[in-house]
Amino acid sequence: MSAPASLTARIARAPRVHDADRAAETAAAFSDLAPELRDLLAATASCSPHLATLMSREADWLREIADAPPEDTMRAILAEAAAEDPAALDNRPLKEGEFLERVGQVVFVSA
Repeated sequence: MSAPASLTARIARAPRVHDADRAAETAAAFSDLAPELRDLLAATASCSPHLATLMSREADWLREIADAPPEDTMRAILAEAAAEDPAALDNRPLKEGEFLERVGQVVFVSA
């Protein structure tokens, strides 16, 4: 059985560029990446200032995961979250005791 393909190898298409200046800025920031990934990041950033900011902030991490299979990356993210807070993986609302344990002193008010 072959190893899973990397994120870059799985890119099939990118969004249409909305803001050409932001796309060019992002493409320049990620000029060291494979063209497929660079173009995806640039086009995505051109459509969302918020995502452009996240890409800039997480540039090192994006470079780190570019050649990794997405399943491996997700596994690592989940393991890190579980190490920080095992309840983070439950995907359920907190029980009353768990909630109160996390928030400390609370004043409940009713109108």
